Amino acid sequence: MAVLAFLFCVAAFGPSIVHSERRLGPTTPLPSAHGIAFFAWLLLFIAQTTLVRTGNLALHRCIGMWSFILAAALVVLGYQTTIAMGRRGYDLSGDVGILSDPLAGMAFPLLDIFMFAALFLAAYLYRHRSAIHKRLMLLAVTGAFRAASRTGYGETYVEPVARLQRARYRIALELSRLNYRIRCERRKAEKA
Repeated sequence: MAVLAFLFCVAAFGPSIVHSERRLGPTTPLPSAHGIAFFAWLLLFIAQTTLVRTGNLALHRCIGMWSFILAAALVVLGYQTTIAMGRRGYDLSGDVGILSDPLAGMAFPLLDIFMFAALFLAAYLYRHRSAIHKRLMLLAVTGAFRAASRTGYGETYVEPVARLQRARYRIALELSRLNYRIRCERRKAEKA
């Protein structure tokens, strides 16, 4: 799945990077830094899944602790890039087609940044429960699918990606409900 996420994002973002003459504005250092950081995140995700698959859990855990720095950079760069693109008219690639209201185009990317941070933090908190941890990390990475599908394929989202996004938000909501129930049960058990 990690390789599939990487290939999907490369296929979606690649055309607007390779054929920059179609862009509506010049590429600035901020989106470039965001793209490089996200590319590094996808490579880290592939490396981490490979380490787990090969049984090298000690290195996986060591690298996982350092991934906080890259995750924080993604959140900060993602937020700044979204705000900067909103100020510049949002659709710099010429692929998305949001020319009427650039501020409306910022809602989902900002929500995706928040969801990435929340899911990454939840995955860290559940790092000792591998079944939950790996699913939360996968959900965190799927946030890029919305941006990639919109950039690569215009405003008409690819239907499987749209379904995946809806499932991602539902799962995050259910996880928060489950966390609340577990905390309530713990409190009841402590009082008894």
